[in-house]
Amino acid sequence: MKIYLAPMEGVTSVTYRTVYKRHFQGVDLFFTPFMVATHTHSFQGRERRETEPFQADTVPQLMTKDASVLLPALLQMAQLGYERVDLNLGCPAPTAVTKGRGSGMLKDPDALDRFFDTVFSHMLSREKMHSFLEEQRASDPYFPNYADAAFAFLNSEELRLPDLSVKTRVGLSSHIETPALAKVLARYPFREIIVHPRVREEYYSGEPNWDSYQCIKESVSVPMCYNGDLRTVEDVERLLDRFPDTDRIMLGRGILADPSLPRQIHKWVQEKDAMHTGNVALPSYRNTSLSDASLSDVSRMNPSLSDASLSEASLPDVSRSNPFRSDAFLPDVSLPDSSLPELSAGSLSSGKMSLQELTFFLEDLKDSYRQVLSGDRDTLFKLIDVWSYLGTQFPGHDKELKAIRRSKTLKEYEAGVAGILPFFCPEQSSSGLR
Repeated sequence: MKIYLAPMEGVTSVTYRTVYKRHFQGVDLFFTPFMVATHTHSFQGRERRETEPFQADTVPQLMTKDASVLLPALLQMAQLGYERVDLNLGCPAPTAVTKGRGSGMLKDPDALDRFFDTVFSHMLSREKMHSFLEEQRASDPYFPNYADAAFAFLNSEELRLPDLSVKTRVGLSSHIETPALAKVLARYPFREIIVHPRVREEYYSGEPNWDSYQCIKESVSVPMCYNGDLRTVEDVERLLDRFPDTDRIMLGRGILADPSLPRQIHKWVQEKDAMHTGNVALPSYRNTSLSDASLSDVSRMNPSLSDASLSEASLPDVSRSNPFRSDAFLPDVSLPDSSLPELSAGSLSSGKMSLQELTFFLEDLKDSYRQVLSGDRDTLFKLIDVWSYLGTQFPGHDKELKAIRRSKTLKEYEAGVAGILPFFCPEQSSSGLR
């Protein structure tokens, strides 16, 4: 089972993805939030940071409705080293749809067909691509913005355009639109088609329509990836009951609410496969022995905890050289709700997230945001946004979650988090926003 992290504007930025990879495993590909390709062929600095330098486990996602804009953007991604690019046909935001981008492209299947016909006719013919670039060189005043990538393609037979995948909804306003969309998608050699089986007008409400997903699945011959409302292992199990040949899924809000979800899914799939083959065995866990230095490190992070209160069985293995090692954590204290039960042999084998693991992730995320954002206020907004998803894992902590949402300073935010996570240590030096 391949697992992808969905592109979520303003949330799954390169900072979030980098920190996530230091603490959690199980995601095979990370998709960038959409980057708007325009007629100027120039991405904003924030967008460039999503793809530069090259990241082998990352797929750039582009948003445009213009084939003459997409082709140069593909060249720019190829020059950076990317062999695959995703096109956004799913964003439901009015700012995108009113401009005919994102899920707005689903309004007219015939226009969408013409768009892909132009794109793929050039992608599959170097001769046509050469002619296009020569024409652009003569007529496009913004050609210099991608001239290096264009000349690299013109002068080298080795450089090729990236494969194109799409992430799409199943229609704009009604599910009766799905068959026409499926017919268009079936015509082209996409690397992959990622389907969120809602129409744009549904946004994220109601249940995903699996009949619409099946309509597209039965129409196309390229690999399909399911996306939509997979928040627990049980959700994945239900999906596989309906579509047993599913071999790839994309998670968005599910990962933000429980970063360990991919790990849980992989463990469940492994155990299910083992049962089918008759080779059933519990996953093995490394027996981590903590040094005195590790104990003192944790005591230093939270002075209210004495060395005597920190048993070697309940703490992550933390080193001074790298306090955020993703392989150092034992799932020893589970999150306190029905989906993340208290520690047991079953919860250990499920790979569910521990409170300590989450604490170190949040500390790392906070420090990383502070390094790249303009001030503590921007960092605070990002962290509150993350907790809007994480908070679903903490029923019974309404007071603390409300304090986090209403935080005006990092000190107030940290006080709210400390009421939920026992190993979280508010910074003594926090004095408000810069």
